Amino acid sequence: MGECKKTFDDTDTNYLFHPDKVENISHDELIKDLQKYKLAKRSNQDFKIWITNSTTLNNDYNSNPLEFLEDCNWNSLKILKRLKKRKFLIFGWK
Repeated sequence: MGECKKTFDDTDTNYLFHPDKVENISHDELIKDLQKYKLAKRSNQDFKIWITNSTTLNNDYNSNPLEFLEDCNWNSLKILKRLKKRKFLIFGWK
């Protein structure tokens, strides 16, 4: 989890945690920033996952992951089903 905190604390990469800002970043810059603290290890696949999830959160949940959780009534089974159904890509899931 150290890579997440380092990425969040760095003013140059903090935007990665703000879905509304991710959409405006170039492919190369996003990959570079995802790899800066090893947040992503597989550049193209992780890029696709990051941009897809950011776009979904931005368009459907006002860039707020809490809105997604509230929409699922904080129910873990609903959350997992919705993640699989919706426009989310999960690291390691097919």
